[in-house]
Amino acid sequence: MADALDEADEHTVFALEHAATSLALELAHLRGVAEVELRLRRELVDDLLTATDPANAYARSEAVGHDLHRSHHVVVWSGRTGPRTTHSPRPWAGRPPPPACVRC
Repeated sequence: MADALDEADEHTVFALEHAATSLALELAHLRGVAEVELRLRRELVDDLLTATDPANAYARSEAVGHDLHRSHHVVVWSGRTGPRTTHSPRPWAGRPPPPACVRC
């Protein structure tokens, strides 16, 4: 912590350093919470795709704030691994797009 104008007394500097430390701890905590939420969401997707343990999927969905008892839409996207065969931004130009949404 730097006091460019040399106006802060030692108590003020101590209070600011304590506040900076407290803020750093809170930010680290929030980062950890975000990482856990992301992991839970990924595990929920895995549970839903593999359909191995429905009870676990319901528990995970509640933990991340999703309600699996409602209707949902699933979008499946498959990326290409090879070079594109056309320069069109829509390779299906002139035809309807391929089915990508399935109602569950």
